[in-house]
Amino acid sequence: MSKDARTEDVDRRFVPFNSFKSLIYADRLDAIVKNDFKPPVTVEIDPTFQCNQKCTWCIVRRYFKDETIFMPTALMKQLIGDLADHGVSAALFVGGGEPLMHADIPEVFRFVKKRGMDCALVTNGSLLTHEKCDIIAETCTYIRISLDAGSPKTYAKLHRTTVDVFPRIIDEIRYLSSLKKGTLTIGVAFLIHPDNLGEIVAATELVKTA
Repeated sequence: MSKDARTEDVDRRFVPFNSFKSLIYADRLDAIVKNDFKPPVTVEIDPTFQCNQKCTWCIVRRYFKDETIFMPTALMKQLIGDLADHGVSAALFVGGGEPLMHADIPEVFRFVKKRGMDCALVTNGSLLTHEKCDIIAETCTYIRISLDAGSPKTYAKLHRTTVDVFPRIIDEIRYLSSLKKGTLTIGVAFLIHPDNLGEIVAATELVKTA
């Protein structure tokens, strides 16, 4: 498979909101009809229920009261190994909590790549550093950062954090963008809320130039 074809195939696995996504894998739908159940293309893994933010719209705490829960690294690697052995193509690390709260997540990302799977991350971005961005660029094919604002003040209000967090995230997006080298897709999410409606354009222009 050519590099361009493989990149296109990888990108398809991590398109979260596309009503026609199932048609991309029509062969798997045909197999199900024939009672031939193939392994999942992508599996979501929640490394922890702990999060460093308290976003206005978060519903996780309604259902998971114990935020101290972290998946043991050995168990996570065993799970990834089993998934790879059974033909799963990609692992998406999401929450739950904030995946970057897990101390061993860089090690886990490298293990996913070692096992020949594609790795992806959904994060609020506030724990990104240059060092973590280096590891993400090395191991991941997709990252989605939940920004949800076009200004530090609105971000702080919605994510219930301090105003210095927003510019730091933008700086890390710029750094990550400089590292992508054609292999990493960087996505930025904007969850529409009455308090951020007026900043959709500003946020778009900001990340477009990042």
